[in-house]
Amino acid sequence: MKKMQLLIALFSASLAVGLLFLNVWQSFRFNQVVKTVEELEKEQKELLELNKRLIAGTAVLSSPGRIDEIAKDELGLVKTEPLDIIQVELPGGTQ
Repeated sequence: MKKMQLLIALFSASLAVGLLFLNVWQSFRFNQVVKTVEELEKEQKELLELNKRLIAGTAVLSSPGRIDEIAKDELGLVKTEPLDIIQVELPGGTQ
């Protein structure tokens, strides 16, 4: 009978130590996951800010005023008057 009680006590102690170890390991893993989530949230915020800056830059670069200025100043293009446009009609009705 004493052997059985000793075996039960040993099993209970082992179970308690095992559960304690499992609890510590679970806490460690939880902290790792929390840290990973925080890093990913920070990266997401940075990427959103970069995206906003890129969208704003695209809007500035594609503005009609800027394109008109480049066409005139850098490329030497001029606006054509509507009366200067000649339309050529090809046989078959296509333009």
